[in-house]
Amino acid sequence: MSTSVEKENGKQRCDMGGWFYRHRQLYPPNWDEIAYQVKEEAGWKCELCHAPHGPPPFVLTVDHLDFNPGNCARENMMALCQRDHLRRQAMRPPPMTKEEVFRRMTPRGVQLDLWALPPPSPMSQCNNTAG
Repeated sequence: MSTSVEKENGKQRCDMGGWFYRHRQLYPPNWDEIAYQVKEEAGWKCELCHAPHGPPPFVLTVDHLDFNPGNCARENMMALCQRDHLRRQAMRPPPMTKEEVFRRMTPRGVQLDLWALPPPSPMSQCNNTAG
């Protein structure tokens, strides 16, 4: 699998070969512009966990909720990090609306901003040394 990293309007973009490139013909010709707009509207953060666009597993992707790459209606697409994109697609049945994604993939339907949590303190670490 080939990997390339480049800049997309000042944002780092990592393209990994795979499914997308084998099925590029399923996407509209202006897919790059559509995906860029979705990421811009999301502030270059995952709409679910709010992870900023970065290296794997937090490369920002655009997920089609109905699994149809030709359906580029904004309500059918979410900017998700790779981790959440794959988690959603692995669920059976997968959530098919943004509301269902938030309800099923976050605790009690509340968006969890993992990046707003303070780092764990050294005192909160379990110390299992024998004494």
